[in-house]
Amino acid sequence: MTTTSIPHVSNGRPFAVPRGLVATPASSRSLDERYALIPHMRVYDTALPVLAPYLTTMSPAQVRTPVLNTDRYGFRISHGADGLIESDAWWSQSRRGLILGGSLTFGVGATHDRYTMASRLSALTGTAFLNLGVRAENSTQELISAIPFLAHADVVIVCSGMNNLVMVLQSIGENELSGPLFDEEQLQPLRRVPIQELASAVTGSADRLLARTLVTQLLRRSATKLHASWPHRSAESTTPGARLKKRRVQRRLPGAPSCGTRGICGSSCMPCAQRRR
Repeated sequence: MTTTSIPHVSNGRPFAVPRGLVATPASSRSLDERYALIPHMRVYDTALPVLAPYLTTMSPAQVRTPVLNTDRYGFRISHGADGLIESDAWWSQSRRGLILGGSLTFGVGATHDRYTMASRLSALTGTAFLNLGVRAENSTQELISAIPFLAHADVVIVCSGMNNLVMVLQSIGENELSGPLFDEEQLQPLRRVPIQELASAVTGSADRLLARTLVTQLLRRSATKLHASWPHRSAESTTPGARLKKRRVQRRLPGAPSCGTRGICGSSCMPCAQRRR
């Protein structure tokens, strides 16, 4: 499950302010104020886009929150008269509709999936509208998202165009052939690296993270076992006499082994306590 932020947001996502415009840097105070006023926006700010075939970027798939939920392709789930509307269940509806667009169509800012345009239209018309809104996409990308569904739709609504204008202002001039994109500065360096190397780098990073996690868990288990076999400090051992007695015991055990965490386990086991002294 994925749920994977700054006050300056376009299409519900942080964006690079066009040259010539002044932006105030985000601060923890401004974020606190933002979330105090609109706490549900924290969900939108943390559900960051991921790479997706054909569309370039997409909302994470299978997001599950009280505010926002997506299906297995990353499209936002809608609510209709007959239940939930998502990309797999849409085909079985008696009357099918599509709504295309950017973050407005996606429903950025809505406090629940029920309050998106797709859900409201479904409730008002009885047509099952599939929400094909993709955050921060241009009209070409929005059209691509609809290709698998267009031939089977009874109604198609397009709510698009503003993103194209915003992208022209933000463009760094790297995609003039097909039109400017959001996140051009982030995507541009990736064009110089073979896709196999990118995949290997990501997989390697994930493997290293997993290895570090496993090592940490093993150290903790080892420390727990050794702590059980070594005397621990008790509430009665805080007197000067008790501390002196323990020091004498420690001197009799010059070869006392470390618990394996190099004294950072945070426990009061004798090996770690002796190391910290």
